[in-house]
Amino acid sequence: MNYKTHGQMSESILTAAFLSISGGLQDAYTYLFRGKVFANAQTGNIVLLSQNIMEKNWHLVIHYMIPLVSFAIGIVAAEIIRTKFQRVQQIHWRQLVLIIEIFLLLFVGFIPENLNMLANAVVSFSCAMQVDSFRKIRGNAMATTMCIGNLRSATDLWCAYTETKDKKTRQRSLQYYSFILVFAIGATLGGIVTDAVGVHAVWICCIGLLISFLIMFIQEEVRDFEKLEADQKLQLELGTLADELKDIGREIKRCLGSGKIEKYPERFMDVHKLEDVIQQIVSKVNRVVNETSPIVDFRLTDGSRVNVVLPPVSLEGPVVTIRKFPEKPMTMKKLVQIGSLSEEAAQFLEKIVKAGYNIFISGGTGSGKTTFLNALSDYIPQDERIITIEDAAELQIRNIPNLVRLEVRNANIEGKNAVTIRDLLKSSLRMRPDRIVLGEVRDAAACELLNAMNTGHDGSFCTGHANSSKDMLSRLETLVLSGMDIPILAIRNQIAAAVDIIIHLGRLRDKTRKVLEIAEVIGMDGDNIKLGTLFEFVEEGEDADGRVIGKLCRTEKQIIHTEKLQRAGIEY
Repeated sequence: MNYKTHGQMSESILTAAFLSISGGLQDAYTYLFRGKVFANAQTGNIVLLSQNIMEKNWHLVIHYMIPLVSFAIGIVAAEIIRTKFQRVQQIHWRQLVLIIEIFLLLFVGFIPENLNMLANAVVSFSCAMQVDSFRKIRGNAMATTMCIGNLRSATDLWCAYTETKDKKTRQRSLQYYSFILVFAIGATLGGIVTDAVGVHAVWICCIGLLISFLIMFIQEEVRDFEKLEADQKLQLELGTLADELKDIGREIKRCLGSGKIEKYPERFMDVHKLEDVIQQIVSKVNRVVNETSPIVDFRLTDGSRVNVVLPPVSLEGPVVTIRKFPEKPMTMKKLVQIGSLSEEAAQFLEKIVKAGYNIFISGGTGSGKTTFLNALSDYIPQDERIITIEDAAELQIRNIPNLVRLEVRNANIEGKNAVTIRDLLKSSLRMRPDRIVLGEVRDAAACELLNAMNTGHDGSFCTGHANSSKDMLSRLETLVLSGMDIPILAIRNQIAAAVDIIIHLGRLRDKTRKVLEIAEVIGMDGDNIKLGTLFEFVEEGEDADGRVIGKLCRTEKQIIHTEKLQRAGIEY
């Protein structure tokens, strides 16, 4: 597989080298010439700040407080620039950051010594923009304005190399050490130049920044890290991402195809390495996860679903859950072969799908709802226009030429511009769909879904979490009530008119997934919705290995509402 692509050089080694030289020079300049203040190393400023608070040197407290505040503001400014200018084509947003840095440092060169507080504030602001904007080199986390993170990564990797003798691990470790050396060279140069020219020494930093700016106009052949990580099966087990997994630290568990969970032999070096991996993954999909926003859901390039939960919500440390889907989607024929449903039930479902019955697929977490929906979609006629709506795209509907796939968009860092399932449902009605397939209903979007089903969009599919077919109806009531204040009887009438068939799935005690019930929504029986069970799983015992023996059997009840079958010319 070819991992080469032409890309802009903001994460190149050459760019980072000049940025590191500039970062070291800025630190030396502010410390030697601007009153013993660190432009980048805010830890040092905090130590000095605390010391002067204890000694009640209040003028020095302000002296060290200003660069700390300026550094924080600089990070905010960099995030705003990234958000506002990320899609600009003429110039990369990181180049814009460098332009601002250059002008700021040129300005600092004119600030006299009696205004050192102002100079330190501006330089700290500039450094913060750089450290927030340039975080990676060749896909690896790297800092160009400080050394502590690089030193930790370099040493961790070298320790890993001594155990594994892996050449790539050694190479990455030496790369980190090299950038520490480059930073030190920049600091040395800063000391020499500052002694020579004084206040104007900061202008030398602009040369490194300008070179980096110009380098970023070059289109080089680089490795496509997204494809590389996919090939390394990052999405499958996090097991091979850039040598992060070693023989000590955070344990990994995986779920086998049988549904059983076992401990995986590989481990993360420590919790910090796991956190680094999480941030690498999240950054590639333009999501944010931190203590303020500790939960995030997203989709990887291969369709895998990822859920990340960080402390303090996760009490034992970071938790990453990856749901990997098969390269070849499950078919109804295969489900019959493995015993998930009977051949008779499959034939029945084929008829009602082609006839345009509205179908709900219910079940608990991990019961196979999405897999079953994918298989069921094979029965949809190919000449229809299908619109899928999902929270995180994972449906694998095939053989439908006129397929429109929609996915929700989370709010940005400002909490704005979110696109919800309700928004997509409303929009889909203006796209002239034959069928609407909703990946999962979990909120007030149930109102729009029922409206769509009741306004001529027959044959629509949806999944939902429930413990039984009857419970699915109750859950729908609750979801509709969360978004609409109308009498419960009116809601039940709407559900009874919209939903035709409920297919309930479940995981048995042997971890196998089965169709447990296929029920028809008959209509209203007084104030309640009446169900008629057409197929029901009948358990017959266990074999010697503990596997449940049973089958999906036809009941004595017949489907009541045959109008759609008749209109489609399908015999039943």
